[in-house]
Amino acid sequence: MERRIIYFIKKVNLVLEAIEEETFIRDVGVISELENDIKDRFNKADVEVQHMMIDEIKKLLGDSTSKDIYLLSLLSQLAPSSEAIERIIDIMEEGDYSWVTRNYVYQQIGHTLFIHCEIVNKSVNIKMARFYRRIVNDAKRACAMDFVKRPYEERNKDLVIVLASQLIKLTHGPTKTSLDRCYTLIHKLHKKVFLINSADTLSLVGAIPLFNIQMANYMSSNLNLDKINYKDIAIPFIQCDDVLPNVPDIKALAEFVYKMNPAYIVKIGGDSVLSDVLNEYVPAITISLCPSMLTSIESDYQVIGRKLNDMEIDFLHTLHKPLDHVITGVFTSNLIEQKKNYTRAQLNLPEDKFILIVVGGRLEVEVTQEFLVTLVDAIGDKGFIAFAGKMENYEAWIEQIPELKERSKFLGFQDDMLAVLDQCDLYVNPIRSGGGTSVFEAMSKGLPAVTTKDGDVAVGAGEDFVVADYNEMKEVICHYIDDPDFYQSQAKKAIARSKRLCDTDGEFIKILEEAERRMKKGI
Repeated sequence: MERRIIYFIKKVNLVLEAIEEETFIRDVGVISELENDIKDRFNKADVEVQHMMIDEIKKLLGDSTSKDIYLLSLLSQLAPSSEAIERIIDIMEEGDYSWVTRNYVYQQIGHTLFIHCEIVNKSVNIKMARFYRRIVNDAKRACAMDFVKRPYEERNKDLVIVLASQLIKLTHGPTKTSLDRCYTLIHKLHKKVFLINSADTLSLVGAIPLFNIQMANYMSSNLNLDKINYKDIAIPFIQCDDVLPNVPDIKALAEFVYKMNPAYIVKIGGDSVLSDVLNEYVPAITISLCPSMLTSIESDYQVIGRKLNDMEIDFLHTLHKPLDHVITGVFTSNLIEQKKNYTRAQLNLPEDKFILIVVGGRLEVEVTQEFLVTLVDAIGDKGFIAFAGKMENYEAWIEQIPELKERSKFLGFQDDMLAVLDQCDLYVNPIRSGGGTSVFEAMSKGLPAVTTKDGDVAVGAGEDFVVADYNEMKEVICHYIDDPDFYQSQAKKAIARSKRLCDTDGEFIKILEEAERRMKKGI
């Protein structure tokens, strides 16, 4: 066996030993170093060696349940496949695990599916939905409360609970989304609002060993707050300890919310056991942070940013969920104030080239060789590519694709993206799930977008900026470079689209009005 593979498997076995000795969670720092080494060795190997590494991992399967779950989670990220995810679910369903541990695993593998959207299919979607439904039902049984959902007429129509899964600082998109919705409810609709941060995004409660465990940021200083000042309003507020989900806290929060008797809950984010238990007694409207996807089947209503496709309709029917569960609406954002101004020279970008900009916090995963070759072929000698965000493998890519070295620049993380966009010409998006905020920022600066049809960017950008695949993407980029009239026409459409994307008052109110209409009719 080749030495690289021997060292690679040695590192994997060291992690398995920690699982067997039950030191995995305790020695998280050591495990993290081992896992970084595993990823690094795999990413630096050529394709043939990577295949052999994957084969060696598969040979380790079958030794024990806890090790198998870990190895499958490793396979799901190194060689993404829905089969590995589905097998993890099977093991969790068959084993003697608590609903809390199942929820932890569900959130972790859900994150993997979000990052590797190319492996998502009908089978894994249905399996995930049924897995989560069991988790919620088990949580409801464990909480065993006798509350009954009140009719719409008996609820306090002047009060709304806004439930956020994560709330940290204003530069954090989900935080700003929550506060903007609170502001519209208070300032425009004259509602009383109570904001709860459940802090249960990527909860580690019930954690078992998985590869590359994801954790959410948490601001413990918010525990001391009883209100949040935002713009010209004060929002009554409570933050939970980062120990949800658990039965005592869910029951306490349910009693608190039920006593307040709000008209409904506005849930910001995806699946949340707390929200879906509360939905048993108070209807919840889920405003997903991923408007391109169905992300909250167990709430009464969820909002998606486009019309349902045939596969999603079939998905809802399979789960016995009515189509009225889904409300179509525009996901809006507000821009963070621009405080800087750059020149191209300051950003080390060429003055005489047509600049493509690619933005993202996970570009090391989302950017592929096919995407990069598409961009390089499209720009020729006329263009240049700027990457902004997180892209740890940029240096490896420019070594692998020599043309990229001369025709691109990695700008790193930018704290004032609007200032960077001022110096760019065209926003280009790889195939991925997220990225909706970045395309909104780009279009607000008059940059047209080029994106494939799937994901949040396509929903945000709209049909005028969507292409079928990377082949068409190349053709359209060339069209933008060579046809100034076409570019100007699309730039005007981009600005118009961005104005709608920032109209939180108008679009969010439309969503709430439709939800209230359905509640009144008992739909």
